[in-house]
Amino acid sequence: MNRRYFNLYTNFLENQANLRRSLRVVLDCSNGPAGLVLRKLKIPKAKFVVLNSKIDDRFPAHGPNPLAARATNQAAKEVRRRKADLAVVFDADADRAIFVDNRGRRLPSYAITLLLSLVQKPPFVADIYVFGSLRYSNLLRKGVYPSKVGTLNIKNEMYRRQASFGAEYSGHFYFRDFFYTDSGILATIKVMNALSQLPHSLADFYDSLPEFHSEQFNVRVKNIRKLMDKIEKTYRRHALKTDHLDGYSFNFRDFLVIVRLSNTESLIRFFVGAKRKSVFRREMSNLKLVIQKIQKNPKNWKNSKNRIMR
Repeated sequence: MNRRYFNLYTNFLENQANLRRSLRVVLDCSNGPAGLVLRKLKIPKAKFVVLNSKIDDRFPAHGPNPLAARATNQAAKEVRRRKADLAVVFDADADRAIFVDNRGRRLPSYAITLLLSLVQKPPFVADIYVFGSLRYSNLLRKGVYPSKVGTLNIKNEMYRRQASFGAEYSGHFYFRDFFYTDSGILATIKVMNALSQLPHSLADFYDSLPEFHSEQFNVRVKNIRKLMDKIEKTYRRHALKTDHLDGYSFNFRDFLVIVRLSNTESLIRFFVGAKRKSVFRREMSNLKLVIQKIQKNPKNWKNSKNRIMR
């Protein structure tokens, strides 16, 4: 490792911190390289508890994807045990960050996006999942613009809008003052800055938001275009509005369905979001029945189980 560049990076991160009050933060490196930076990072008024900082490509603590079902369990347990203010779980290369509140709940990216928007100057960019979640939660602020999913798409839209930050459902957060690049560690510092300005806890902030439930899941199919076309015809007939920015976004009165092709795999990604849990469960069941009827082979399911409910 080049010590000079390492020091420049950590100094940059430290200079981004501006905490108004003391915070205790649990940081789970997921056995990736984030620990190299986090063990050196010194931020006034911040006390870090660093987990799984030893680099190990076998990922013994948990898998490297922080959105996986049990990836945040250890951090959630530790944040409660230590009575910490929040926890953050990074992916293998620390460009993604998933946040856990002081009650041990994994927070959806739209909630973190809203928190960041309180301390960042508009405009902002959000992928269609985060944008849709904010809109259906009645939290969409002036100056937030939707983007296609994916690093290149977010960056291009940020350049075009001169946005101060961009956010993705997957836990990528991009910042103009970091060359429009995503960084889980920088996102953590900016979230800490924002949280330190609140008069209450991160859990209280989340509980103050309108009720919203969502899940993204994946389906691997042989004939992707055939399924996409049939899904589009099925939902378009009943939707109040259909957007085509990235795949299909079907807008209903109290729920949202997004269907889009993966940028990296041969599968279709589905997303359901609703204002009430009963509606969410109903529409999840309806969507799965529609897909099974089209496919006539339920064995093709590949559910990513990225469920965020409360």
